[in-house]
Amino acid sequence: MWFISTHLLTSGISNLITGTTGSITVNCPAGGTLAVNVPTQVSAPTGYTPANLKAVAQIGNTQTEAGTGFVNNIQFATTPLTIPVNNNQLVRVGMAAGNGAAGATGAMPSGSYRYTVTVTATGN
Repeated sequence: MWFISTHLLTSGISNLITGTTGSITVNCPAGGTLAVNVPTQVSAPTGYTPANLKAVAQIGNTQTEAGTGFVNNIQFATTPLTIPVNNNQLVRVGMAAGNGAAGATGAMPSGSYRYTVTVTATGN
């Protein structure tokens, strides 16, 4: 589920963004790290490029992010997350794209939007 206002398109993470996160499960036999990349715009109304793009990955209560931030003025660490040894870990992935928080100037045009977020797990 996505939250859509005239200025911001989001999927939720840790109660900071409205919407529902994507999720994956990772398991590294020797442990490892997990990083997230800036969202990539796959499709949007002609000529639209958002001023801000952010992706956030979360394991437990720890987050890492990539991109430009504007969500509730909250910034997370950009260092990779630690994946514990031989333990299934639920990773929640959220993203935001837009021109700022609701009420900002530069409304997003109506239309269909599609973004992808790449999550990279690297084993030790």
